Amino acid sequence: MKILVLNGSPRPHGNTAAMVSAFAEGARESGHEVTVVPVCQRKIAGCLACEYCHTKEQRVCVQKDDMQEIYPVLDEADMIVLASPVYYHSFTGQLQCAINRIYALDRPLRLKKAALLLSSGSEDVYGGALYEYENSFLGYLKLENMGVFTMLEKEEQKEQKWKEIREFGKSLNDAVPSRLGMGVMRLPVRDGDYGSIDYEKAKAIIDRCMEAGITYYDTAYIYHEGKSEEFLGKALREYPRNRYFVADKYNMQANPDYRAQFAEQLKRLQMDYIDFYLLHGIQDSDADEILENGCIAYFDALRKKGTIRRLGFSFHGSPAVLRRCLEAYSWDFVQIQLNYYDWYFGDARELYEILTEARIPVMVMETVHGGLLANLNEDAAQPLKEAAPDRSLASWAVRWVLDLPNVWVALSGMSTLAQLEDNLRTYQEALPLTEKEQECIREAAQKQRAAVAVACTACRYCCPGCPAGLDIPALLKAYNDAKLGGAWRLANLLSLEEGKRPSACISCGSCTRHCPQGFQIPKYMREMAEMMGQE
Repeated sequence: MKILVLNGSPRPHGNTAAMVSAFAEGARESGHEVTVVPVCQRKIAGCLACEYCHTKEQRVCVQKDDMQEIYPVLDEADMIVLASPVYYHSFTGQLQCAINRIYALDRPLRLKKAALLLSSGSEDVYGGALYEYENSFLGYLKLENMGVFTMLEKEEQKEQKWKEIREFGKSLNDAVPSRLGMGVMRLPVRDGDYGSIDYEKAKAIIDRCMEAGITYYDTAYIYHEGKSEEFLGKALREYPRNRYFVADKYNMQANPDYRAQFAEQLKRLQMDYIDFYLLHGIQDSDADEILENGCIAYFDALRKKGTIRRLGFSFHGSPAVLRRCLEAYSWDFVQIQLNYYDWYFGDARELYEILTEARIPVMVMETVHGGLLANLNEDAAQPLKEAAPDRSLASWAVRWVLDLPNVWVALSGMSTLAQLEDNLRTYQEALPLTEKEQECIREAAQKQRAAVAVACTACRYCCPGCPAGLDIPALLKAYNDAKLGGAWRLANLLSLEEGKRPSACISCGSCTRHCPQGFQIPKYMREMAEMMGQE
């Protein structure tokens, strides 16, 4: 982990400097990379509030002073430590200038954690600095507070205090949310049964993820018919709890009782807390109900207790409703469906820009659109294959998402080790896209748009409420195949028992109500039944 320490003390041998030295010694002993900047020995002016960095040249400060040396280090840091003697109940002026100038970067992309070291010659004078740190600094940058340490100038137990701070630095783990996240919703299963996870094959994927440095695991109450949480808790049990992050979700449709559902999730996971907790799949049709049913206040209380570390929501609605959701709470993050196909032919771009303007980090689901962008039709794949014959189609979608600066974690529901290895190669290279490559992607999206009848992501939200128990994503895939290649392709569906074919659909509309894309699924079922001569 890369750690930046901003030391606001003008005394190179004072108590604050000693606290910084103790912390840096412990952190380096654990293998962390620590950079200490004595800001009082630098020429750093206050923020001019000119907005040049946000309106003229993004993330570039107009003032060319010593802060320019700090910006690159800050942009690469995973953690920041503020250290200061207390002057007039707050930070020193020079440290305050450096803090204010962070504004130019908006939110450094990698920065996730913070700590505070304060020294003073008097007791009970820390209130101003603590208030600013806890209510302004942490909140604005969306950072996790790792610890606050205070020390009196005349404190008799200085050695003990320095030892405590050294041990704190030594104890820091290097787990930060990895940019590639493992979506635990498409694991290997036995005999095609979505609720029967093949534990050995799925565990091998999790083990390889941990080995490769993937630290973010996304599950939900309904994934794999409720078995995903149990599997994930068991699979991660052998690893230290502070080496990974678990994201889980409250699903109102599955069980409106948010208290009972959350308690059940902790039991399934066999964990004491959840790192990232989301209101699951907010849509325009249910936004008001989920925002007003009391769950936000309840989860906020758990967040303050530490049972939930960060609170957000996943979203499948319109830009207007997203704005309404943002007004309901000070969210730590939001998860949206984001990929190049939806950027050009959906609301993804507007949703992303709304969140970026609100300075809310974005978690990405459906990076490859449920596999669509990893399996482009021949015509759509042509420009990408010609540009890079040895590169997978999925890697183009991943690289496109990584080019967006406000993306915190991009999820991939990896079902095989081969998919995982391909994603790892792409993320490790993380090569920016050239203008020519961006044009190839636009061309691929346009050609795929012309060919795909229903851009289903196979999220399976439509399945639990289907009275006929239809495998709707599989049927929609067959529908697309038929639209592209002819009705004869539907002959494969005759191998299904009669009650599982499109003709078994009773047009109740349950699937449409739960579909994040709002597809009129019964219409497609009727059309397929007609194509098969069964209507």
